[in-house]
Amino acid sequence: MKLTERLAPLASLLNCDSHSIWEGSGNVQCLEMLRAVKKDAGTLEMVLQEIRAAGRGNTHFDSFADRLERELADSTQLEARARRLAELLALALQGSLLVRHAPHEVADAFCASRLAGDAGLAFGTLPADTDFDVIIEAHDRGFNVGTSEQVGEEFALSPRSAAIA
Repeated sequence: MKLTERLAPLASLLNCDSHSIWEGSGNVQCLEMLRAVKKDAGTLEMVLQEIRAAGRGNTHFDSFADRLERELADSTQLEARARRLAELLALALQGSLLVRHAPHEVADAFCASRLAGDAGLAFGTLPADTDFDVIIEAHDRGFNVGTSEQVGEEFALSPRSAAIA
């Protein structure tokens, strides 16, 4: 059997429409987020209050939170920007929790790498001036961002995820 005959079934996959890229579950979730915000503006305000609670705790975080507010104030092309907005909200919430509840070295590393863009494209790339020893010690002590009672069981970060977030 020739190689082209063996690969013929794959050719049909390569020629198929790629609607699933837009219609995938991630986009559905992002569009659902927009729907929820349009239905009840208080939803977004509650999230923003949670984010604002960490204000003045880290300069990178403050700049990112300001950027988020500007992005949310722009009502143009919301559907096209839905993924970006969801990503910005998620990062801001993570940053807010870390700035308020984590050792400042952990929060600083997260904010510099994820919010200020001082990271490479490979997972785990952090700024050179990161205090890794303190982060590792916090991990070894069982560091947890917030207790279950403070942030809800589903939002409490495990020691490992907080240290490498």
